[in-house]
Amino acid sequence: MSTEHSPRTRGLSRRDLLRRGAVATAVASLGVAGIAGNASATKPKDAIPIDGPTTITEPGYYVLTKDIVATDEGSIIDIDPFENEPFGLGDVTIDGCGYTLDGDRKAEYGISLIAYPDASLTNLTIKDVCVTRCTWAGIQIEEVRSGLIENVTVTRCGSEFSLGAITYLQNSNVTLRDSLIKNNRNSGIYTTEGGRNNVFVRNRVTRNGSIGFIDEGSDFLFKDNKFDHNKYGLSLGVTNVRPMVVDNLFYKNGAGIEADFIIDAVIRGNRLVKNGEYGITLFDTAGVTIEKNEIHRTNGPGIILSSIFAFGENNISKNTITHNSGPGIVSRQVNIDSDPRTNTVIEKNTIEYNGDGGVQLTESNIFEIIKNTIRNNDGDGIELRDSDDNVIRKNVIKGNAGLPIRIDDESTGNVVEKNKTSGSGADHDSKDNDQNDGDEEICRVDSH
Repeated sequence: MSTEHSPRTRGLSRRDLLRRGAVATAVASLGVAGIAGNASATKPKDAIPIDGPTTITEPGYYVLTKDIVATDEGSIIDIDPFENEPFGLGDVTIDGCGYTLDGDRKAEYGISLIAYPDASLTNLTIKDVCVTRCTWAGIQIEEVRSGLIENVTVTRCGSEFSLGAITYLQNSNVTLRDSLIKNNRNSGIYTTEGGRNNVFVRNRVTRNGSIGFIDEGSDFLFKDNKFDHNKYGLSLGVTNVRPMVVDNLFYKNGAGIEADFIIDAVIRGNRLVKNGEYGITLFDTAGVTIEKNEIHRTNGPGIILSSIFAFGENNISKNTITHNSGPGIVSRQVNIDSDPRTNTVIEKNTIEYNGDGGVQLTESNIFEIIKNTIRNNDGDGIELRDSDDNVIRKNVIKGNAGLPIRIDDESTGNVVEKNKTSGSGADHDSKDNDQNDGDEEICRVDSH
């Protein structure tokens, strides 16, 4: 039902109705402070009204004048850059004015643009619209070279086999901001290989059936978003280069942040609270920095590193990792070939009150574990299993349930020095590992 027919809005002017509809969509539904709809902004005099399914083939400022319910398959609003020669299109704005595009489980898309490199679109804006009940994606855009999507709600879209409620196909320089992606069948947002320099800021991604956001592009910025109650939070993968994940909240997702086969990523200043399998996991990554994050009450490890064979340094520093059910940091089969170009630094982290130890390395080589505070964990402070050529230096390791440092008899070439420790004593050190400054009293070599 259109906003103008609601009993609560009788007697209001058209302008008031549009303003109320946009603000309700962007603020009441989204619940993110500081976001307001733009439906009351001045429209150009030559704005083009849309009151039913439409194909856009010309530049212009298009304005919804009512809610639109799909009557058949396809797209409710289709942007077609092939209608005129030369192919391509620019300067298209779709202003929803707070109205809804309802696919009614018939239409595949609410708004779609299918293009190719020689028929791309520049300066696309989509704003102040709710898209719901589309069978494939609420919004799908392809080969957009610059654009803005803001103050939109996409909900109850997709199917078991769809990609994302919002799908980017090889877009560049597109910003998605101040929007709500909620209760969609599969993933919330999906971006493909080939996309570059896109920005995702101040959005809420919640209660989607699969991953909140899947990003396979490059140079993507995620900042000040909230990911909550999704099956998984954020997945960075395959061809992703230089993504930045900064100052986001991940709350009660099935897992927090997963990064697979990525290069030169920065994951900084995020809060990960009460997520499921893990807080952050890295698999075969290079040059990744994880710093100044807060990872609390995960139903598993705080951070997992696994099979990192790629060349380049990974750095985990200045994070606060507490009260997780599993260990604070776990590494499994990282750099098993002991390539000197592939070292991992774990530095200046606070790792406390975790369920199964502070730092655990299994078949993981050439780590520097330095200047961390590792206290009151339910297990060993630091444990090495079949792990070689690691340095454990200048850590504060106190009050843990097990040994401050445990190194098994299959680990060789490790250096343990200048740590401040308390807890259970230990027997001796192996001739294949070096200890200094009394560390033989806090380190045990044993078999599991």
